[in-house]
Amino acid sequence: MMVTGMTQRYPNIRFQLAHAGGTLPFLSHRVSVAAQTVIGELWPADLPRPSILDTQRQIANFYYDTALSGSAAAMAGVLAVSSRDHVVFGSDWPFSALTLPQSGTHDPAPGLSGVFDADQRMEVERINPLRQLPRPAAAVDA
Repeated sequence: MMVTGMTQRYPNIRFQLAHAGGTLPFLSHRVSVAAQTVIGELWPADLPRPSILDTQRQIANFYYDTALSGSAAAMAGVLAVSSRDHVVFGSDWPFSALTLPQSGTHDPAPGLSGVFDADQRMEVERINPLRQLPRPAAAVDA
């Protein structure tokens, strides 16, 4: 999306990346400098060649869900490239029910409590998703 210019053409679309963005947070620096390397010399003339700062801004603007990624390591990567207001709850249900041990607490992401305090979890699990989806937010808050 960044290489083809889609994120620049549609800056108001809120792209949400599953599983804490996969490897994107970890590889964000490499992705940011790619256009400045020999790859940049091969960049198609009809596509915008992003700068390092523009690529970092685009990565920061993505939303990252917590599906099967509720660990300190995964969230540290996300929070290194974006802010907490761009982290939203994701469960990966029904697959998570098959892979996560049942804690008895009915907490679908118990690892998030090691990363976020109760108010921050409320932000990630309710406030941020509702901010991202204003129509359902209006129905829920009505």
